[in-house]
Amino acid sequence: MVRKHPVIFQSVDMVVINKIDLKEVMEVDPEVLMGDLAKIAPGTPVLLTDARHGEGVDGLLSALGLDLHDK
Repeated sequence: MVRKHPVIFQSVDMVVINKIDLKEVMEVDPEVLMGDLAKIAPGTPVLLTDARHGEGVDGLLSALGLDLHDK
């Protein structure tokens, strides 16, 4: 995806790679995506998430300025 649409990724503030739990099934390696991003847009923050299992969700909410624990 990053290689296919480099212009989009050059103008982003952050990249979220979700569904990392499905990387084998989808045959997509998040490490490769992050390597491509580092070449195209060095320094762009990347968050890895697995929303189904809650992995990385708190970091994403924090990056978005949200905190569900305040409610």
